Amino acid sequence: MTKQEFLNNFAKKAKPSDTTSALPFLMDNLREAKRYGIEFSKEEVFEMCSELSRNLPEKNRRQVEKLLKML
Repeated sequence: MTKQEFLNNFAKKAKPSDTTSALPFLMDNLREAKRYGIEFSKEEVFEMCSELSRNLPEKNRRQVEKLLKML
């Protein structure tokens, strides 16, 4: 599986609807990518987080943004 295929699959997955589930979901997907030998840059992980938080309520999106700034 290529990185692009992995990202396309990630984009199609049903995303968690709360921040409590979003981080474990992201970590599970990053572990899955690693099994395929796929690594992501910090910017790519930020983009994945943005994709995850896109459908979250505004308050939760702000929490995700704060977490990302701390990294």
